[in-house]
Amino acid sequence: MVKRPVSDLYSMGKTTNYQSLYSPVTNPINGIEAPLNTFVPEVVEKIVDSRKSKRQRQVDNIGYAMPHLDQSFRSVFKNISRTTKHGNEPVSNLNVLRLSDVELEEKDDKAVLVIAGNVKNTWKLANKKPTNKQGYSPEIALYRTSVQSPWDFNMKGKVFCDCGAFNYHLAHPLHVNKNFRGNTTYAAKTYADPGPNRIRNPGMQVALCKHLVKLWHYVKQRGINNLLKK
Repeated sequence: MVKRPVSDLYSMGKTTNYQSLYSPVTNPINGIEAPLNTFVPEVVEKIVDSRKSKRQRQVDNIGYAMPHLDQSFRSVFKNISRTTKHGNEPVSNLNVLRLSDVELEEKDDKAVLVIAGNVKNTWKLANKKPTNKQGYSPEIALYRTSVQSPWDFNMKGKVFCDCGAFNYHLAHPLHVNKNFRGNTTYAAKTYADPGPNRIRNPGMQVALCKHLVKLWHYVKQRGINNLLKK
């Protein structure tokens, strides 16, 4: 193995950020904690490789990439409608939605991109008072194996929304396929019984609810990098 100084390892893009060179980490050989920049290059290489393999395992564990979830949306909700004051409105109709407060944040040393927003329904249900005036809070998390890889729309992701369609149509298959974002312990207890989802989603398809679709399409149209610059 060619010995390289820690500074070279950083310049080669083999560390997640400069601060990590001075953060205490555990030496995988002797178990002693010390700043990364005090280790010999061989140990640094081993630590960096272990971090990369952890990210790879994290991505591999997620069932589906975002395009699959997006494409399945209309097949899950195609025959579902709500009675409004203007007649029957398909649940898959995105034109009745208003999106606001979109935020993008890189987390976990920039290995995860969290996309969040607020989505409100503008339709008026027949014989019912308007509900949930605050709107819904869809959230999407994209995962990448290397911080050197640019964000793109074909990456695997985890999703969550606090709407009824998500809970009663999608939560169980998303949880089973590791595409569920949130408290996994809570999800395991709450969505362990596939009953409600199986009735409304007989094929147990993983998909996005319309609030998640509205958010996802907005980001696709604007571009991830453009939104991150704001």
